[in-house]
Amino acid sequence: MTRLATIIYITFMTWVAMGLGIAPAFSQQVTCATRSVGDSSNACASTSFVQNQFATNLTFPVTVSNGVSGGIPCFTSTATLSASTLLVANSFMVGGGAGTCPSTITNAAATAALVPFVGDSGSGGTQGVVPAPAAGDKSAGKLLNANGSWVPYQVNVFEYMSPTQIADVVAGTFAQDVSTPINNAIAACPSYGCEVLFPPGGYGVASGITVGNGSAGGNSTMMGIKLKGLGQHVSSSFFGDKTISTARIKYTGGLTGGNLLKMSGPINGWGIEDLTFDCNLLCGTVVYLQSMAYGDMKNVSMVNGNAAQLATQTLGISNTEGNSFSNLLIVVPDVAFARGISLDGNVDHATDTDLNSFNNTKILLPMTSTTTYGLYLKNCDTNTFVSTNVFGGGANSAPILFDYTGNNQWPTGNMFLGLDPGGLSTTKFANSGSPNQSGGARPNKIYGLSGANLAGAGQELPNLLNLTAPIEQIAPWVSLKGQNATIAPTTMWTAYNEGDYRISYYLATTTAGTAGTVSATFQWTDNGQNQTLTTTNLNLNAKGYLQGSIVVHSIPTGFLYWTTVGGVTGSPQYELMIHIEQLT
Repeated sequence: MTRLATIIYITFMTWVAMGLGIAPAFSQQVTCATRSVGDSSNACASTSFVQNQFATNLTFPVTVSNGVSGGIPCFTSTATLSASTLLVANSFMVGGGAGTCPSTITNAAATAALVPFVGDSGSGGTQGVVPAPAAGDKSAGKLLNANGSWVPYQVNVFEYMSPTQIADVVAGTFAQDVSTPINNAIAACPSYGCEVLFPPGGYGVASGITVGNGSAGGNSTMMGIKLKGLGQHVSSSFFGDKTISTARIKYTGGLTGGNLLKMSGPINGWGIEDLTFDCNLLCGTVVYLQSMAYGDMKNVSMVNGNAAQLATQTLGISNTEGNSFSNLLIVVPDVAFARGISLDGNVDHATDTDLNSFNNTKILLPMTSTTTYGLYLKNCDTNTFVSTNVFGGGANSAPILFDYTGNNQWPTGNMFLGLDPGGLSTTKFANSGSPNQSGGARPNKIYGLSGANLAGAGQELPNLLNLTAPIEQIAPWVSLKGQNATIAPTTMWTAYNEGDYRISYYLATTTAGTAGTVSATFQWTDNGQNQTLTTTNLNLNAKGYLQGSIVVHSIPTGFLYWTTVGGVTGSPQYELMIHIEQLT
């Protein structure tokens, strides 16, 4: 017998011994050539042996060790095959419970074997099959929430309005009350927040809009909400439309002291962008921020609130802090004691409005005798105002007011970088109550006070307790070196406001001669009369100096200086430096 035939015979007998029950059924004789020892190459003249003897006589599946003929090895069992057992290692080898091999596993059976996805409700969830998104979820920008539902990242308020309401908004007639659809759109956001979009148009609301549900008892369960107007910005005029957005929300309800928009914190994370809010002289505060933190408001105009246009307040458990405000347009109505921006906090000194930044803020006061305020600072500290302009006003308005009646340590530590309190207000800065400077009230400071829109004398710098403005050098300084002769009268600077000024000088002999003196003279105009001050003589025969400062009061006129040199022998030289600073 050839070597290959011997191998086939042994293999066949082994299968028989295993009980596979394979009967020989050779359909043709296969002749294989004899090969020498060590030659393991195929000696068969045909591959039909493999095709006919195995493929024809082996059927699938095979059952092993139970006498059932055919197939891939599997083990029968009297246990019922459940979907969960498919997840157990090697369970595909187990039969279907009736002594036979399992049938083909369907997709339904495989899917049923996976546990359903369980979302987090506070203590974690369970992995599994996630819920299928519904039709339109992709176009709506929905995301799978950790609670197991598909939720929107953006919500368009039009999705919650009737065709009639949408047509009214587009027309901008404010005839339809859309406060309920807007609040429903906000409520549709997941707890972690989303963007609520306002297409261009006029939104009439007969009741207030609320974001969040925070209270003194705890934080809001909803956060991260951003209200965003769509469309292009429009040009704005203080005396015209008074808006910077094509999406305008206007109060149309009855007269109330309430809020057009209330952000009800404590909430960390929020936003308002590209919107105009109009109280229409029917509600108290246009936008009210209660214990709101780390949010962003930009490109927003607020007008016609009878009490305040933008107001902050705090609950006893959380500050209003860390927020960024930019490009705000504020219009204060001609209503007694109305405010532009009002920053306040808890009177018990536990929480306040602090650590916020305002950039590019424009406030318009009514040009009447009505008492109104631009910036009203009360229980607040360490807020920074960059590029702030207050326009308009009248005899009884105050562009900047510091109120110490709630807590005499606040307001404190607020800073203005580039402030224009101009306009027609007689008083630019005012205090209500008295700061307790020895008890913790720290100065509020102004860096860079603009005088471009000031009217009247003595308004260049504030004269107010707990408010400081670093002294500014308002004139080009004089620095003359290597001088050896008299200097004729020269105008150094012309004052444009009546006030108090400080003149500082330094006169020194830099190269000694053999004889001679020099003196400096300064001239200003006090109440219509020229005043002068001349220094003592400085010897020119030895190196030395004179220095000093004088405080003067001057009307808008020129400041002059000159020197007088006499009795000079040799070749002495001197230098003169002069600085003028405005004090009031």
